[in-house]
Amino acid sequence: MIKTTSDIREIPVFASMWNMDGLILIGFCEADYESLRNQMRISFVVYDGYFEKCSKVVNLLIDHYDGGYQAGKYLMELGHKKALCIADNFICMDKGRKRQLNVWRQCAMEQNIRQKSCCRLI
Repeated sequence: MIKTTSDIREIPVFASMWNMDGLILIGFCEADYESLRNQMRISFVVYDGYFEKCSKVVNLLIDHYDGGYQAGKYLMELGHKKALCIADNFICMDKGRKRQLNVWRQCAMEQNIRQKSCCRLI
């Protein structure tokens, strides 16, 4: 079953209503997950969360570096020479976007693309 919400407070209600044994969650910040963990006894795993400190939450991570490298290499092989990274804030997952641009820069170096103007973070 898949349920979407932008309000983490809906999760305990939904999980209880459907008598869930466990959940896989994505898209919230560390404080939200910590609060949820303190409210709920139902087990849950966070998929690709962003945690600055050790937490009581199980977090499965995606290899952003390798995925970004493969995507950058593919786009450059198609002839693209510039990248634009758009983030709506600089907290949680968006905080790492600037680091991900380093992957694009590495691909640019390998493809002999001028680095100084190859990518922008907005």
